[in-house]
Formats: sequence, structure tokens, C-alpha cells
Amino acid sequence: MRTLDPLLPVMTVRFWAVRRSDLMRNSYIARSGHRDKTMLYRALEMLTRWRLFRRLKSPERTWDVIGWWESRRIPYNVIVGGAGIVSGAVMLTMGFVTEHVPGEAIDPGSPLFAMIAVLFYVIMANVCFTGGWILELLSRRLWGPRAEAFGEIAFTWGTLCSVLLTLTPAALTVVIGTCRILARGWNH
Repeated sequence: MRTLDPLLPVMTVRFWAVRRSDLMRNSYIARSGHRDKTMLYRALEMLTRWRLFRRLKSPERTWDVIGWWESRRIPYNVIVGGAGIVSGAVMLTMGFVTEHVPGEAIDPGSPLFAMIAVLFYVIMANVCFTGGWILELLSRRLWGPRAEAFGEIAFTWGTLCSVLLTLTPAALTVVIGTCRILARGWNH
């Protein structure tokens, strides 16, 4: 028995390998008491306990759904913006550090280009955020009560993916800078 997906820890799969002439049989079993101890699962579990990522009562009208999402737009922008500040600081730090490496330092390019890129990123992040409540309304229309937790799940994953996407340039800069330092050495 193994977990189908570490991010969906309640679903397990059993495979029975029988003779070659027989078919493989799959059975899916949901175990409610199963607790995965991976770091990602614990982080997600912690996020879902935070009031920002939970809905206290089920929305009854369309405007309740929109209101729930829009009340989270500013905290979402603060969280993603904070990740952007960290990402920018890491990239600038790596730029300064790689100045001592023979060859070219990691150059962020034109400040005007950087400002336009940040503005474009902020606009697109908010367009995607708006897509969250649009998709929730569509899900509620199509699947009715089965879509009850869609908003909380979409907001949690959307915020997490936005933060990870925002931190990606910093991670790439650290990897590239480290590779340059290891390949070319340190010039005092």
C-alpha cells in the first residue's frame, strides 16, 4: 500500500499483481484517520488552521463568495509582496556577492525593465486571484454542494503557488551564483 500523492494523504492505492493472464485490479480506499508526516503536509495543515484560509460559514449567495475572496485580496498581496521583497533582496545580495567572481556579475538589467516586470507580475497575480472566485462560482454552479470546499482549497493552493513562483527567481539566482563561484573561483 502506498500514498497516491503526498499532497493528498487520505487517498491510498492497493495493487494486486496476479497472473499475467489476469487484469491488474486497483482499489481506492479513503482513510480519514491517516496522517502523513511530511514537512509539506505539516505546512499545509498549519496553513489550513489559519483563519485567513478558512471559511467560517458556507456562502449562501454569489456575493458571499465574491466578498469572501475580496476580503482576502489585501492579505494575499501582502503575503506575495513580502515574498517578492525577500526574492529581490536575495537577488541583489547574490549580485553583490558575484562581483568578486572572475567574469561577469549577475546583473539584474535595466531598473526600468525590472519595474515594468514587477508591475506586470502584480497585475497578473491579481488577475489570477480574481480567477479564483470566478472558478469557485462556476464550480458551485456545475457541481453544487460537492464544490463546497473549492474556495478554501483554491485560495490556499493559489497563495502557496504564488509565493513559490515569486521566490523562484531568487532560487535560480542563488543556484547560478553558486555555480559561478564554484566554477570560476573567488577573486579577492
